[in-house]
Amino acid sequence: MDRNLNILETPPAIVKDLPRQIVIIEDEVSLAWVGEKISDFVDKVLVNNFTMSVTVSALLSILWNMSSSLQTMVYLPLMSGRPSATESIFFENYMKIAAFELTPTDGLFEYFLLY
Repeated sequence: MDRNLNILETPPAIVKDLPRQIVIIEDEVSLAWVGEKISDFVDKVLVNNFTMSVTVSALLSILWNMSSSLQTMVYLPLMSGRPSATESIFFENYMKIAAFELTPTDGLFEYFLLY
C-alpha cells in the first residue's frame, strides 16, 4: 500500500460560495431598525420591572409595619387599670383581627388534610 498520507497537508478548500443572509442594504437597515426597537422595548421592560419592584417593596413594608403595630396594640389591655365595657369589646374584636383569626379554619384543615 503506497498511500501518501501526510498529516501536514491542508484539506481541499471549499470552492462553492455560500449564500449570504443579507444581500440587500435595505435589509440591513431594516434589521438595524428592528434591533433598535427590541432594545427600546427591553429598556422599557427593565424600567417597569424596577418601578414595580420598588413600589411593591414599599407597599409590603407599610403592610408589615401595620401588622406589627396591630400586634403591639393587643398588649394595651395589660396596662394597669380596668378597661370600660366598650374598650373590652373593642379589644376582643381587635385581637381576632391582630391574630388573623377572621375566618374559622379548623374545619378547612380537616377537610383538606384528610385524604
